[in-house]
Amino acid sequence: MNKLIKGAGKDKMNSKRRFLRVLNAELRMQQLFSCSCLAFVRGLAALLLIPALLSGCAINSNERAYGAVCSVYLSGLPHEFFELPEGLRGNVEITAALRNVATNKVYRGKLTEKNGFRADIELLPGKYDVQSVYVSDAALIMLSAETAASSIDVAAQSRSELVVSVSDPEGFAETLRKARPIDEVFALDIYSRKVQYGDQIIDLGDIQTHMSFAESQNFLSPYEVGYITSTSHSGVFLVMQNQTSGRVSVSDATFTGVRFNNISTVLPGGVGIGSGVSEIAHAQSGALGVPSYCLGTPLIGFGLESTTLVYLDRSSGDRVSFHFDAEDAFVRLITYEFSKYE
Repeated sequence: MNKLIKGAGKDKMNSKRRFLRVLNAELRMQQLFSCSCLAFVRGLAALLLIPALLSGCAINSNERAYGAVCSVYLSGLPHEFFELPEGLRGNVEITAALRNVATNKVYRGKLTEKNGFRADIELLPGKYDVQSVYVSDAALIMLSAETAASSIDVAAQSRSELVVSVSDPEGFAETLRKARPIDEVFALDIYSRKVQYGDQIIDLGDIQTHMSFAESQNFLSPYEVGYITSTSHSGVFLVMQNQTSGRVSVSDATFTGVRFNNISTVLPGGVGIGSGVSEIAHAQSGALGVPSYCLGTPLIGFGLESTTLVYLDRSSGDRVSFHFDAEDAFVRLITYEFSKYE
């Protein structure tokens, strides 16, 4: 009987201990859960607080509240501009920068074909210096812009205007007209070593009689390639290669080709800077057909990496390369090289 009583007592003690262990475990879980919730709440609060800290908490930090607007727009753009390939037109961005003389804060308005070359900048009331007018990829389409204003005053609840003008509208229009493919260029073979530049057909091997080029003091390692810039024609470069086993200056290296990156260049078939990939390389309708090979990604214009379409003449070894930047669906650079064979 005593054994039974003692056994029952032990069972109660064991049950009590088990209960206490379960209770402690549950309490620890609740504590952990509470800590996790607290950490989550603190983290959420931090995430909500960071934008406020970055944007500022002052009521007057929002320029929109003052209703002070400067409308920036482009004038003097010739109708020939709209004959350019869509990719080139969409790539043009003209930026006007205004600096508040009191706060030194700089505001920018970007003019593109998409916004009709007009942008509204919301400002604080006050006086602004016109800091700069900048054309992205100006050399590519040979466009420059300017403004006659050096400063503007902007008042609350009012609209001011800043006119940006094409620097030489007639000269720009003439450049665009000369860049139209002429009949003769369609009759040439792609490997003829001839291109249309402006409205003239030139022999690439003889290009230095048509254009001036700078002397270069840079040196090339054995078999390295370098470039010499034209001083008379923007966007034209001689391709020079050191074909010796020692170091030589770029100017003393071997002339092996020409590189172009402006719209005045038209190759046989009527393709040039700004041409799209299908216009060049489509198997049936492309001016040059399927390329010999491709460097980089075949997914052109998706922002992955740059792409080069290469056309190789097995007889002469001449190589014509069309370069696309990662973000562009149009040709940005053309290189014609002599006797490469690969």
